Amino acid sequence: MSCLKYFVLAFCLNHIEGSFRCDYKYSSKAQAWFKPSVVPANWFDARLRCSLEGAVLASPVTPEILAEMRNIMNRSYPEYEIFTGIHATVSQGDYYTIEGTPLSKIPVGFAENEPDNKNNIESCITINVSAAPLIQDTIWMQEPTNATNFMQYQEISPEPTSHAQLKAAILLLSTVTLKSKY
Repeated sequence: MSCLKYFVLAFCLNHIEGSFRCDYKYSSKAQAWFKPSVVPANWFDARLRCSLEGAVLASPVTPEILAEMRNIMNRSYPEYEIFTGIHATVSQGDYYTIEGTPLSKIPVGFAENEPDNKNNIESCITINVSAAPLIQDTIWMQEPTNATNFMQYQEISPEPTSHAQLKAAILLLSTVTLKSKY
């Protein structure tokens, strides 16, 4: 019976790829995991949901991440904008990503005159596929009715060597177990 357990375990591990979570998709170009939201949320709730899953709100900090965000948006919700992790919720007008990257270091283009923090109430930046390749500023108000889609991001690379090592160890263990029984 124990041989069967090892065989089933080895079989299952053979089909496992490195993954952050089963509901995230890995992008080899961006070298990160992405998950589009299913239920829209206001920016603070979106940030909390991401954090609870061990991720952050996706921010287009590189052209590769921006390209992947656009691809996912085209598939998931092409007519909508999504929240990014770029915000000025700590200090109005000072935009940073959740990870702390200042807006001036983000190598993507913005719409003309954006972000402008119009009327000193815009504290989040959204991206809209229909406006691609531009990122558009959006008015931010803390009301549940201002729910917007968002995308979760986690920069963990798959570790195929770890899985390969684990598979090898299990196969070795099953071989040793088989030899000791017979």
